[in-house]
Amino acid sequence: IQSSAPIESISRDVNILAKLVKVDGAIEQFIGSNGVNITLELLGRSKESQSLTFGVLSILRIAAQDESMVDLIKQNDGIVTIVHAMEEHYTREDLLVEGGKLLSSLCSSNDIDEAMNILENPSSNNAQRMYAAAIISNLSLDEQLIQNIIQRNGIETLLGLIDDTGDNVGNIAVRAL
Repeated sequence: IQSSAPIESISRDVNILAKLVKVDGAIEQFIGSNGVNITLELLGRSKESQSLTFGVLSILRIAAQDESMVDLIKQNDGIVTIVHAMEEHYTREDLLVEGGKLLSSLCSSNDIDEAMNILENPSSNNAQRMYAAAIISNLSLDEQLIQNIIQRNGIETLLGLIDDTGDNVGNIAVRAL
């Protein structure tokens, strides 16, 4: 996939690829061809196309069924990239569900603990708080992870962020609730 190609062409190709990787053996070929790194790079262009973002999230969700790919995605700042892409298109529910499924396969209760610690720490900067709130918001789409958020007093913490005057932190907290 050429990054200089028009976004419509890339989006179309990615959505075709998202269908192809569901065929037996295809995901292995995708993984073996450096496909995860390529799709993470494309996800960096998420502002340009909701369709592209949805297709990339779908592909990565399938790839994340392979434990070694979970590590690769994490090592390449995939979680940050995925969260940013989801925040770009937070009004498209199907995209959020797809991204939420992907994040739930990548994140654990440790990630929830880390995000909650950032949100509870008054010395955390605004960028850290936005990222942590977005992680909690996106992980709240997973029923199992919701329990972890609640056990960490997530409701109380998120309610406390609603009046946050920083870049969109309050809005993200409302979506999580």
